[in-house]
Amino acid sequence: MKKQQFDRSQREIEEEKKKLAAIVAGKEAWQKWDNSTPRVIEKATKELERMGEEFERDSKREIIQSQQRPKPKEQQSSVSPLANIWLEDMMA
Repeated sequence: MKKQQFDRSQREIEEEKKKLAAIVAGKEAWQKWDNSTPRVIEKATKELERMGEEFERDSKREIIQSQQRPKPKEQQSSVSPLANIWLEDMMA
């Protein structure tokens, strides 16, 4: 009786080993495919597309926000008052 139980347990263990080996083989095959050059290129292309879409969305948002902001008054002179004083001292 114990021999039969032992044999049955051994068969179950062997079946489980085969299942695990198949799982491991499948995982290794997926990893090889996932790291293959075409797959890496595909993932990089998708990432670049996503980044481009984000950039376009952010750019549009900035344009809209800049159009909604009140525009500052233009300065009369592009030279600061301190620079004007310095120039006046140099000319004197």
